[in-house]
Amino acid sequence: MILNEKTFISLDDEKLVLGHILINNDILFNTSQIFNAEMFTSPDNQLIAGKILLLFNSGQTVDLMNLTMELRKDQYLNMPYLMDLTTNLRFATGIEKYVAYLNMLWITRKFQQTIQVSQFKLNQEVDTLPIIEEASKSINELLTLDYTSAEKMGNLVFDEVVAKIQDHINNPTNLIGVNTGNTKINQLTGGWQGGELIIIAARPGMGKTSYMLSSVKSAAFTDKHKVAVISLEMPNEQLMNKVIAMTTGISVQKIKSVNINQYELELIKSKRSDLTNNIIFDDKSITLNQIVSKCRMLCTKYGIKAVYIDYLQLIKHKTKGNREQEISEISRTLKATAKELKIPIIALSLLS
Repeated sequence: MILNEKTFISLDDEKLVLGHILINNDILFNTSQIFNAEMFTSPDNQLIAGKILLLFNSGQTVDLMNLTMELRKDQYLNMPYLMDLTTNLRFATGIEKYVAYLNMLWITRKFQQTIQVSQFKLNQEVDTLPIIEEASKSINELLTLDYTSAEKMGNLVFDEVVAKIQDHINNPTNLIGVNTGNTKINQLTGGWQGGELIIIAARPGMGKTSYMLSSVKSAAFTDKHKVAVISLEMPNEQLMNKVIAMTTGISVQKIKSVNINQYELELIKSKRSDLTNNIIFDDKSITLNQIVSKCRMLCTKYGIKAVYIDYLQLIKHKTKGNREQEISEISRTLKATAKELKIPIIALSLLS
């Protein structure tokens, strides 16, 4: 692997991969999830890689003859270069690792480009927050790219399911997922499951936030799970008032108006460690990129088991199209984030 460290390009490896694929299509079958034409940098290599994918996706044999016919449709003239890919091919084993290496270089180049664009904008503009947000979005997109094959043999998936069932038989009182705050829903679902996006929707004033906080209290106070609450509607203090009220039985109006006697204050203080150690509040993240980044950080830093968002329609996200398309994009991104982090994301939604 000969690498130009300044540009993160290895033309020799690009030729090596293309040449070996033309004589062994199994390489393409084994790397189809990460193989793409953008991994290649020279115009010749990009065009050839694109035609290889065209043949592969249409079910045709990827060989020199079929590739030549496809290239002639685009009036490709550099046939000596094409022939050189297989006639002067150097011996190498494990070509799949070379494909993964080219994929890594491609992602690195995109990351380098993000840094360069951000640096240029920082030199031109005063307001840095939009620049940081845009860079964060680009980096988040890079993190979703497939580096390796993600398939699993059926027997492994089967064993995971059986192990989960056995664990529940051994500990029947333990929920598989995160406590929903409702016994019947727990029985139906086994709790909020990792990788799921759960939407709790209702008209205004129907108690969506109260139900969400009931689930938060059950997960954090009863089951001792660390959970995060991202609120775009209420300040952190208001949410904590409600949680304290649920936990102590003291009305939220009394807590809010500070109409508390000494006994009630001591009761509130006694719940401090349970409530503060397991619930993380955030009322500053308002854009989709900020929320996704915060979810990743909270999982890494605190090992949270669930994220609650109040509420979906208040999330800001710049996208082309109408508000309905914007909400769809937000929902898809949150679902992908839940799947990536293997935690449930519970989002409230307003119905008109």
